[in-house]
Amino acid sequence: MSQIRRPAVLIVMLVIALSLLTPGFSTPQQPAEPQTPALRVTSGLLVVDVVVADKAGQPVRNLTAADFTVLENGKPQRLTSFYPPQAAQPAPAAAPELPLNVYTNRPEFLLPPGATTFLLIDSLNTPVRDQTFARLELLKFVGSQLKGNHRIAVLTLGRELRVLQDFTDDPVLLRAAIDSVKPEDSAQLSVESAPTRVPQYRPSSDSRGEVNPERATNLVSHIRSFLSEQTRVALEDRVGRTLAAFQMIARAGAGHPGPKNLVWVSAGFPIVTTGKVIAYSAVGGGDRGQVFADKSFEEQVRRTSSLLADAQLSVYPVDARGLIGSQLASADDAGLDSVGLLREGEAFAADVRAAGGAQLDSQAAMQRVADETGGRVFSKTNDIQNSVAISVAETADNYVLAYAPADTNWDGKFRRIEVRVNRPEVTARHRSGYFATGFVAEKKKDDKKEREADLVSTMALGAPPATAISFDARALLPDNISGKTKITVEFLINPTTLGPETKSDGSARFDLSFHVAAYGADGKLATSRDASVNAPLKAADFASVQQSGFPYRAEIELPPGRYRLRLAVRDNRTALLGSVEGPLVLGK
Repeated sequence: MSQIRRPAVLIVMLVIALSLLTPGFSTPQQPAEPQTPALRVTSGLLVVDVVVADKAGQPVRNLTAADFTVLENGKPQRLTSFYPPQAAQPAPAAAPELPLNVYTNRPEFLLPPGATTFLLIDSLNTPVRDQTFARLELLKFVGSQLKGNHRIAVLTLGRELRVLQDFTDDPVLLRAAIDSVKPEDSAQLSVESAPTRVPQYRPSSDSRGEVNPERATNLVSHIRSFLSEQTRVALEDRVGRTLAAFQMIARAGAGHPGPKNLVWVSAGFPIVTTGKVIAYSAVGGGDRGQVFADKSFEEQVRRTSSLLADAQLSVYPVDARGLIGSQLASADDAGLDSVGLLREGEAFAADVRAAGGAQLDSQAAMQRVADETGGRVFSKTNDIQNSVAISVAETADNYVLAYAPADTNWDGKFRRIEVRVNRPEVTARHRSGYFATGFVAEKKKDDKKEREADLVSTMALGAPPATAISFDARALLPDNISGKTKITVEFLINPTTLGPETKSDGSARFDLSFHVAAYGADGKLATSRDASVNAPLKAADFASVQQSGFPYRAEIELPPGRYRLRLAVRDNRTALLGSVEGPLVLGK
């Protein structure tokens, strides 16, 4: 099998080019390169990570390329690259610090080689009491089952996605990060539970001794209709925020070479919502009123899963609720409704069905994300620490297969992938497929709303750095700083991470956008600058860029102070992103 060569020479040339562009600029020594190269989307290869297990569930690590057959929509594909599971690597030396006012998002510098895992602690989708239990289990995992030389980054998802600890195998740092996670109420979950707190209407006589159930039933029905609409809005917001967080993590891992895992500790969310009960019949034996607001998140989940799989991220959902019994018959549930009346009959049965259905819905979402990225689900167990340990360990069990799809008709449709292994009694887990949007083919439609949402999340203060586009940058400051100061920010992009439009005569066209934002010490945006570059290059100029990188300069103005500088580059042809954040100090 042919091997894909890493652009190590190009990276060195990038450093040289940037030093020529800005005299006095220097970058730290390159970290050790990983054994498995980065298979970038612009290479035109489809990457499939595969975990093979025997009938006992143990990983099988002695297979060769000849043991695998990859099919796309049922048609065999020719493998161009094959990498077996990587053995554990020793922890590399700590990377040297960057020079003052120099920034880089190069994966080779940000992330050392070896097995890596994003650990996402999800309070947005998880009840408070389950957050507490999961946190204790994660601390046990770090204390007793964390193996050396496996780097873990700790993130939380609540009101926003936050990075608590960058990649490390230091148990002290990981424990401190997990210990800092305090259980918090999810506003969305609170809103979604509101309809269940509206009591069943029980008809009573009026002042004249007459029973008029219709009027009260309509009132309760209207209340439940209003709450049901609020529930729908809250649910859509919760799912949207979760998928946006997954997309940010996918962008953060896109440039890092080799397979990676995302361990998602959560109670999940439903993929499909169906008719929700909003009112009870006032007369015994009648049908319960319902509002049918069917909504499916399947398409959004599938597209997000495809982004994760493209970044070689397999999702391992771990149900934070542990072993779940009846959600209505727990020891702290007296069986009463919100006004202290005993739930009984059809009302109680309906509540049981609703609670059980919600539980199954959330677990189905976990299963879908895992299936479509090649991960596995851990649910219905209180042994969360062991579930996390298994998830983390499987990062090193991936075979990496790559092929150039025989069908080059990029019609945007989903193509199903199947991997067969020529061994008896084994199973193979891998991504379920991908969307055929092409690798460097220009998008027919650039969704403005989606594009703006991506940039907002990428430019958010503290967001994980996006690594699909790799670049170095430097902020040039004047010698004397007094009052508002003009600052020049210089970029130099690794050309192997871009997807220009090329022509037969050797010329090319780049369509890029550059974004600069400075946040003050209070976390508020101080200034920003956005610019688009549509750059047609002649053959000689394009060849020069391919050798030395794509340069760009932007200018901003700021008064003296301490800032966080956030930089981003977007390739508008491929929709790939790169971003980085670092300190900027003006004056003393």
